[in-house]
Amino acid sequence: MGRAIPSEQTPAVDFETQSDFDFIYDIALQPKVDADWSKITIPFYTIRAAPQDRQDRAERLRLEFGSPRELETATGSDFLMFVDVAQSAEGGVSVENALLSPQAMPPEQAALLQGRRTGDSFEVNLQEMLPNDADRAAFLHLKKKDLARIAPAATLAVRRITRTEPADLNQEFFDKIYGTGAVTTEAQFWERIDADLRANLAQTSNYLFASQARRILVEQVDLPLAEGTLKRWLKLSSRNEGSPIPDDTLENEAQRMFEEVRWRLIADHIAEQNNIDVTEDEVAEYFREMTRREMAVYGIYNASPEDVAALADRSMQDENRRARAAERILDDKALSVIKTLVTIDNKEVSKEELNEIFANPKK
Repeated sequence: MGRAIPSEQTPAVDFETQSDFDFIYDIALQPKVDADWSKITIPFYTIRAAPQDRQDRAERLRLEFGSPRELETATGSDFLMFVDVAQSAEGGVSVENALLSPQAMPPEQAALLQGRRTGDSFEVNLQEMLPNDADRAAFLHLKKKDLARIAPAATLAVRRITRTEPADLNQEFFDKIYGTGAVTTEAQFWERIDADLRANLAQTSNYLFASQARRILVEQVDLPLAEGTLKRWLKLSSRNEGSPIPDDTLENEAQRMFEEVRWRLIADHIAEQNNIDVTEDEVAEYFREMTRREMAVYGIYNASPEDVAALADRSMQDENRRARAAERILDDKALSVIKTLVTIDNKEVSKEELNEIFANPKK
């Protein structure tokens, strides 16, 4: 596994006086995967949707595709306030049209925004108002490393206040989400909401199964490794690559490597025994799907196939990313086979119970 490394038993060598040399190397042999799969039990969790889930998803979409409405006065917690930031201190910041959301602020600081009107000015402490460095840096249009030089006291002048009004359930809204003419009635809209919820819950179930299966198989399939040799290989490799692993973290790094090696042996064995391979078309589709998901995060749901393919092709140029994608696809195929070999313990859980499982996966 990997390359041979010099053994600690190699005798000292004197190149000036010796004519014969003995070199000893250590290698780690790959163990054979031999398991009685039917005796291994892995849970599969089917997640119950809560009655409010469909309404919550619909409301999120309506807000995402809603329209901003100007407010005279800041009230509630769902408004956005655009302000100019000024500091009188020498070297202080000056920012125009910075964005504030009370939901990103501590409650006592969010209260300072209540009742403010366009044109109002008021004093704030930036560190107290936005204690999260990333939020404060984004608000001030700075990099986090530059925050240290910024004095906390600042004056905010309110430019405008807006609130997003939810989109109506009409054809324009349906077309923005699902494409022109794909959904034409409220009934069809709710059918799509329900289908999307089922797909999301099924995806979460499969993700959890993959995580549980990997952990349980690594623990229960007997795969003895030459851990001492592998640990030395890890240390030597990290040193040769210019980023040596500190001794105090070597053990943890080694344990993670052992788990990964054992899982790769299992997944590759399943793939070999079942003639599983990964095609270029599957890798390309993997990148296209990842691109569609990334675009959806930014509210882009109906990008053309050509645009998706162009962005995906750009990502595929990275050989490391391509290799990781192929490995992920192979793992998914291996897990599909594993699901037919092991004993599945089917369980139905609520989302609250699911959160407990994620927090304590070995319970």
